[in-house]
Amino acid sequence: MSRPIANTISYFSHDTDMSEDDKLEKVEFKYGLMGYAIYNKILERVYKTYGNFNIQSSEDFKMYGQKWRVEAEMLKEIVNYMREIFLFPSDNFVSNGVKKRMKKIKAERDRKRNYYKKKEVTKKVLDVQNTAKTPLKDVYKTDCSKQTKVNKSKLNKIKLKKIKEKNININNNSGKPEDDFIDQLFGLFLVEFKQARKEDYVVVSREKERSSIVKLLGHYKNQNPEKDSRQTVVDFQALFKQSLTVDDRFLQENISPSMILNKLNFIKTKLKGNNAGNNKTNGATTSQITGAVAKAFDLIKYPRDS
Repeated sequence: MSRPIANTISYFSHDTDMSEDDKLEKVEFKYGLMGYAIYNKILERVYKTYGNFNIQSSEDFKMYGQKWRVEAEMLKEIVNYMREIFLFPSDNFVSNGVKKRMKKIKAERDRKRNYYKKKEVTKKVLDVQNTAKTPLKDVYKTDCSKQTKVNKSKLNKIKLKKIKEKNININNNSGKPEDDFIDQLFGLFLVEFKQARKEDYVVVSREKERSSIVKLLGHYKNQNPEKDSRQTVVDFQALFKQSLTVDDRFLQENISPSMILNKLNFIKTKLKGNNAGNNKTNGATTSQITGAVAKAFDLIKYPRDS
């Protein structure tokens, strides 16, 4: 719970040379330390009430005289003398010096309030931005989601297996794939991205990414009208995996489904170059690794293994 906003001043500066002030020296010379004490008692009340303190009626003098252990008539005499030498104004106790100090204290208080207010607003804005940048949650729920001790890489493999095993129908006549299948293909990209980069993909525009996958899938279905959803998942996995390994700095810094869509021909050229220069990668032939991409997306013609 935050502290309530203070409408009073809880302290004021007490200069070490206060008693050397000409006017206050006169008060102390005439009334002794009692005059000096009464002056500071009044200041305490003035700052505490933010300038709204005053002693006017005889009842006021009696009440404060009793609190400060001084006769009401003596208190009235001391106050009148302070006003007579212009230590305080004639109608209140807010002198120019007091006004100046209160203004300074208020300005410092407002500065701190504005600082923490801006800090809180900045924090809320960052929270909103971080929420917007949170990676899209997997649309595929697995039985291991409640097992908090499962290794992350193992969990990713299980999710990938679930994607491959799930058979979702695609409406080939209308040319508009079902939304959940698009989400699954997007989720597949997220899994491959995390496996390749060891970090989550930041989703800036989910609709833009889904739209790119829709176009990729439309191209894919034109090339492979006979393929079912299971084989589609396998081919898209190959596309995403190989795109994440293309040796190009700009592509890798900006890799996304929309970037893959826009750079299909470029990816083709890079994969073709890699295919010609390497025979094996991690124990698998190049044609085995890039074959699905080449055939499914009509990117390159891969050679038969010799």
